[in-house]
Amino acid sequence: MTESGIRREQMKRIYVLARSLNLTAQSGGDDELHTMVLGMTGKKHISDMTEAEADSIITEIMRRMRGNMRYTKPESGAAGVTEGQRTKVWRLMYRLEELDPKKSEVKAGVRLRGIINRILHTDVGLKNPFAWMSYKQASVLIEAMKGMVDTAERQQKEVGYGGTSN
Repeated sequence: MTESGIRREQMKRIYVLARSLNLTAQSGGDDELHTMVLGMTGKKHISDMTEAEADSIITEIMRRMRGNMRYTKPESGAAGVTEGQRTKVWRLMYRLEELDPKKSEVKAGVRLRGIINRILHTDVGLKNPFAWMSYKQASVLIEAMKGMVDTAERQQKEVGYGGTSN
């Protein structure tokens, strides 16, 4: 089954919506909109997207508009997330992986993507899960992950190190 390419109307709508959030640059394709497209679809050009991918981009832009999440280019870090926050998230992720009694074969990046989806209600790319995360969202994620680590450590103590539970 082949998917059809992006429709002209979809492309127009993406650009109009993106301009309203200042996601587009005056010229060229090196702007926040194209970074979002690359992160969500893996494609460098909007014209290469399928209809379904275009719909997901439109939905994401609309979600940002509804939430008054006016995106501005960050001074440092990936979309407002500091290096310290990224480091803390990955440390917590690897600690959760270490505490997993089932020792799942799922890679840390895939797990992190699932946690971000669950906590922040947004889908992120595997290559750069922090690409569109704000400083505040990263703080919320870190606090939620700290709670997850605390719970996993408490469960491990209850069962005993290396033990299994029902």
